[in-house]
Amino acid sequence: MKRELVVLGGGVAGIAAAVEALKQGYRPIILEKNNYLGGRVRSFRARDIDEIIDNGQHIISAAYEQTRRLLHTIGSLNKIYFQKNLTINFVKNQKEHFVFRPVSLPPPLHFFIPLIFRKKLTGSDFPEYVNFVRKNARLSESDLKQMTVSQWLDFCGLNQKIQKFIWEPMTLAVLNTPMEKASAFLLKKTLETAFLHSRKNARLGIPRDWLREIFVKPAEKYLLKHNVSIYMRTPALRLIIRERKVQQIVSKNRVFDAPIVISALPPFALQKVIEASKASILRPILEKVAGFEYETIMTIYLFLNEPIHCRFPVAFIESPLQWLFQLPRQKESPYFGYSIVISGAGEWSRQSSEDILQMVREEFKRILNLDLNKNQNLSKWKIIKEKRATILQTPESLQYRLSPSTPLKNFFLAGDWTDTGLPATIESAVVSGKRAVEWITAPAK
Repeated sequence: MKRELVVLGGGVAGIAAAVEALKQGYRPIILEKNNYLGGRVRSFRARDIDEIIDNGQHIISAAYEQTRRLLHTIGSLNKIYFQKNLTINFVKNQKEHFVFRPVSLPPPLHFFIPLIFRKKLTGSDFPEYVNFVRKNARLSESDLKQMTVSQWLDFCGLNQKIQKFIWEPMTLAVLNTPMEKASAFLLKKTLETAFLHSRKNARLGIPRDWLREIFVKPAEKYLLKHNVSIYMRTPALRLIIRERKVQQIVSKNRVFDAPIVISALPPFALQKVIEASKASILRPILEKVAGFEYETIMTIYLFLNEPIHCRFPVAFIESPLQWLFQLPRQKESPYFGYSIVISGAGEWSRQSSEDILQMVREEFKRILNLDLNKNQNLSKWKIIKEKRATILQTPESLQYRLSPSTPLKNFFLAGDWTDTGLPATIESAVVSGKRAVEWITAPAK
């Protein structure tokens, strides 16, 4: 008989943990507080506009190896379109713009040369990048962990123009944290893996369908097919702990035995469970998860009667807007859908929806020379504010990121916020779930 393993939380980390546990011969049980899997990676029908939308725009890097493997396992990898070559349309205004594509040269030249060719826009030249590589080589991992992205780029001598044009939107997209606060260590790790390693890894994966069709439904179908027990609307409220082990998990209407437990909860949810459990042995974890701050991602959905004619995705430069994506076209819908992403959106998220839409109209007119009402005939719109989209990924936050192990013998941690060495992304969530199971099955540490 297979040994049971309880996963707290059915987000991406919880799904990844359950899939890996199946591979290792366990019978997973998932306890999820909502009536759906996927956590922050989900879709829903917005009743006020009668349209299906995602809770935020998600892009899958070709360098997300574990995410691609997970999607292949659950049978939905074909619902992601991977660019043949990284292509991003950087736009500052109607006159200052360029389409970035890596060239067929060894890394990192494949990434730097296109920027040098656009010196009038980026202000960068070959000696500057030689100096960047040389100075960067002087920095140890310990140095980078103490630096913000702004401090790192200033140390390496990159001019402010290239920082604004390329590095600022990249930092916000990857870390959801402003450059002056963001961790240089985490950004560098991403650059090395996703952009500077090879042209193949640098490609972006654009969803062909809604997130519920890519992650949620295929994952649920796969897990149920393999006899995984999924309890919806069943949040873990507290743990019953004895002899340095979780003995039981208390939910609303039921108590679950707990031979092995993986918490795939976000830090704030895990904090509540630990506080309710009143177990001094978990105090070190409580102190860590309580230290996190969070940052907002705002996604603005536009449904137009006429398409926007330009190359996607669009990266806006020196604008409150950051990215513009096309939405998957729905056969039954007469509209052309687009999503606008604002990461690090704490300030804008406090504005009214009408003020935000007015800002969008003004920026579209200024940057793209498009009148959303006159040219595109804006029909519907919706603003999603994910207020705790990610942890604030600063140098200080690195000390709060935990390994899978805990002071309890049978209690392990997963989640994009744990110490995966990656930013708090989908890939970090998948890696964390897999690592938690590997930690369980490995010889005693």
